[in-house]
Amino acid sequence: MTLEQLVDAPVYAGRYARQILLGNRDAKPVRLDVLADAQKDLAITPDEIERMKALVNQSLRTFGVAPYRHYDMIVTLSDTLSPGGGGGVEHLEEGENNLPARYFNNTEEQLDNRDLIGHEFVHAWNGRWREPADLWSPTFNQPVGGSLLWVYEGQTEFWGRVLAARAGLRDRQQTLDKLAMDAATVADRAGRSWKNLEDSTNDAIYMAGHHVSWRDWQRREDYYPEGVILWLDVDARLRELTHGKRGLDDFARTFFGASDNGRRTWTYDFQDVCAALDKVAVDDWAGFLGRHLRSHDTDDAMAGLARAGWKLTYGDTPSVTFQQEEKEAGILNLDYSIGMQVDETGRIQSVQWNGPAFLAGLSPGVRVINVNGQTFSPDKLVAAVQASRETALTLRAAINGNERVVAIDYRGGQRYPHLERIEGTTDWLSALLEAR
Repeated sequence: MTLEQLVDAPVYAGRYARQILLGNRDAKPVRLDVLADAQKDLAITPDEIERMKALVNQSLRTFGVAPYRHYDMIVTLSDTLSPGGGGGVEHLEEGENNLPARYFNNTEEQLDNRDLIGHEFVHAWNGRWREPADLWSPTFNQPVGGSLLWVYEGQTEFWGRVLAARAGLRDRQQTLDKLAMDAATVADRAGRSWKNLEDSTNDAIYMAGHHVSWRDWQRREDYYPEGVILWLDVDARLRELTHGKRGLDDFARTFFGASDNGRRTWTYDFQDVCAALDKVAVDDWAGFLGRHLRSHDTDDAMAGLARAGWKLTYGDTPSVTFQQEEKEAGILNLDYSIGMQVDETGRIQSVQWNGPAFLAGLSPGVRVINVNGQTFSPDKLVAAVQASRETALTLRAAINGNERVVAIDYRGGQRYPHLERIEGTTDWLSALLEAR
C-alpha cells in the first residue's frame, strides 16, 4: 500500500475489547470497536446499539456512496486517555474516538460527547475522501495550509450536530441546547473586532496543543462552533431559494458522495464549493460565504440562526448540556454574566475580554478568596451573581500575591444560553433535524 494509506491507519490495543457490526451496505462493513480499561465499561445497551446503527444509516443517506472499503469506529473508554472529556482523530477507514470510561454506561451524562463518533465518521467523506487542496500534501515533508478548515472541520461539526439528532443520540431539546451553546460562543467573541473567521483558519499552525488564556479575544479554532452557524445559514438559504425542496443534504450528496474508483483523495478549492452550491440553487455564493469569512460584524456571523427561524436568548437556568460541559471541564462557567470561568478552588481559569470581571481588574490565575464577605465556594458565587440585581457583587481576591477587594459592576443575574423560535418565520431548523 502507499505510505499515505499506511500512515492513515491507526493501531489500538487493550485488555478488554469487543466488536459490534453496525452495517454492511454494499459489502462495506462498519464496525464499532470498543476498548476499555475495565470489563464493565464494555456494556452497551441494545437501544444504544440501535442508535449507533441509525447513525451509520443516516450518514449514508446523507452522503450516499461510502468512500471506504470498511470503516471501524475505534472507541477507547478510558479516563487516562481522555482526562476532562473526549477527543478524536479522523481517518478514511477508521475513526479514533477517545471517550470517558463510563461513556456507554450512562449516555444521559455524556450529552457533550454525543456527536464525536459521528463527527469522525463524517470525516471519511469530508476530509479524507475530499480534502481542501492546500491541506493535502504529496509528501509528509511539505507544509500544508488550512484556508478551508471552515469546510473541513466547520461543516463536519455541523453534520455531527445534525446526524446526532437524526440518529436519536440527542433528543430535540438536547440538540437545541447544544446549538444554543454554539450560538452563544459565536455571539460572545470580542476578538471578532480584529480577527475574522477566515483568519482563524491559521490557528492550527501555531495554536494547536497550546493553552489559550484569552480564548474569546484570541479566537482559537473558532471555525468549529462558528462553522456550525455558518453552514446552518447555507442550509436555510438553500431552503429559501428552493421553497424548502432542497438543502445542504443535496450539496453533501453531490460534493462528498464517493465513487468506486479506488482510494484516491480528491481535492477541492473555494470555487469548487461555490460551484457545487450553485448546482443545488443558484446564488452569489462567493459573496454569501465571504461575508461570513471576512466580516467583523457579529450579526453577519449569527445570520444563519435567524434565517433558520430561531434566536439566541438567555435565562437564569442552565441547560443539562451546559451543566455537563461545566462538570467535564471542571469549572463554573459565568461567561455570559460576569464574564469569567473559575474552578472549585476559586482559581480563575479565563476572563471574557472587556466583560465585567475584566473591567474590575481580574485575569486568569487570580484566586477568589471570598464572595460578598463569605468564604468562596462555587455555589456561593452562583448565588451572588443571581442576587446581583439587588445586591452589589464584591470579591476578595489574591492578585499577584496581594489580597484586595474587587467590586464587579454587574446587575444582570445569571445568564445561560437557550434557543427560541422567532414568531412568524419559517422553521427551517426543525426540517433539517428530521431523520431521513
